[in-house]
Amino acid sequence: MLNFLNGKTQKSGRHIWRQALLLATKTVLVVPVAVAIVVSPQELPGEAMDVSKMFAHLQTGSEKATSVDLWQESSFSALPVASVDAYAVDGAVGTVFLLPQYHLDPSTEAQDKKNDLALRVQGEIYETIKFMHEQGGVDLAMVEGELRGAVPSSALDGWKYMVGSRNALESTTGKLRDVLGQVNINEPLENKVIEGLESKSVDVNRQLLLKGATQVLVGEVGEVQVWGLENESTLAESRPIIRDYVYLQDRIAQVNKGESSKVAINSNNEKMMLLMNLLGKKKQATVGSDLEKLEEEASLQKNFEVSDLAVKARDELGSLEAKKASSSIIKNQTARRSSNPYEDINSKRQLDKLLSKIEERIKEVVIDKRNREAAENARYALEETGKTSAMVQFGAGHTDGLVKEMNAQGLSVVVITSTLVAEKSYETLDKETKDR
Repeated sequence: MLNFLNGKTQKSGRHIWRQALLLATKTVLVVPVAVAIVVSPQELPGEAMDVSKMFAHLQTGSEKATSVDLWQESSFSALPVASVDAYAVDGAVGTVFLLPQYHLDPSTEAQDKKNDLALRVQGEIYETIKFMHEQGGVDLAMVEGELRGAVPSSALDGWKYMVGSRNALESTTGKLRDVLGQVNINEPLENKVIEGLESKSVDVNRQLLLKGATQVLVGEVGEVQVWGLENESTLAESRPIIRDYVYLQDRIAQVNKGESSKVAINSNNEKMMLLMNLLGKKKQATVGSDLEKLEEEASLQKNFEVSDLAVKARDELGSLEAKKASSSIIKNQTARRSSNPYEDINSKRQLDKLLSKIEERIKEVVIDKRNREAAENARYALEETGKTSAMVQFGAGHTDGLVKEMNAQGLSVVVITSTLVAEKSYETLDKETKDR
């Protein structure tokens, strides 16, 4: 089993850094989510331990228990966890549980199939942190992308509102489905309404989860403290660096294909995203109008239970869409790249030189500086909350650096890698080795 954190792997350091670079460039524009969870402190093993077995997904129950020992490998045996690696420091002031993650690609919409892996990874992480909260009594979350300090209650309330609205709509949809199964008002219309509502729930669930497992957990349970790990000045410094990196990658792809300047490589992408947005709005309008028709027909047949549920579903759908339009948890933050500042450069050599300089800035600011500040802010959060241990979810490309920086802050680290993140890491490194 490859161990990215202790130098056991024989892969090229440059190739590993390239992987970290590619992952980190997806971290800043979309302002992703990360998690930190508190557990009772115990002594960590003095060396890394590897767990290569791939585990099945866990469906956690509703009964809350606090007797689970979250320091033991066996505690994660029913979870989608591929490995547990512990890195202790002498005289540690606290312990951090680090969950590497993939998240929404900032150059896409949530519906894009490119985000299918990130969606599944966030699902695995959600299962793990929900288990730790419900079965281990954890109650602190630290969030990548949020600013240093306690996350404002207004943001937490927004997460809770979106999840609550989704739950309400799903509940009403279930009741409407059950009632319609016992009557016959207009079967084709009934089927269309239920299919439309279920499709809407799937879309909302995808958007919520792609914004981060923590936001969904907070929305579901509401009993988790949330603190940010980012410094505002560094996020502001990082964004233009990442934009330049994306622009250069686009232009290099154009030149490699022999395309002339002025060609917007992402024009088709943006047309597709615009079309998906329009289809989403059309779907919403169709579901709303179908509910209105069902309400009218049910009223004419004096089936007021169905008409009342149709009205309720329509109101909940409208409320959900209104909140989604104004909430940062769902708001589209896709990077638009049709106007490329490098579009007049046709020299591959010149573009490669520019890209090399940008990569140096990414490593310096986007990776190393943010790793250092995240470690400092993690310790700050522990001190301010009076906690002695926590768990942090952060971009997979930051894992190596975060372990180093957190150890330097006097924090022991336990890296809990989900099944899909581990599989993707091995796949990437194997491909890079073959391509060398």
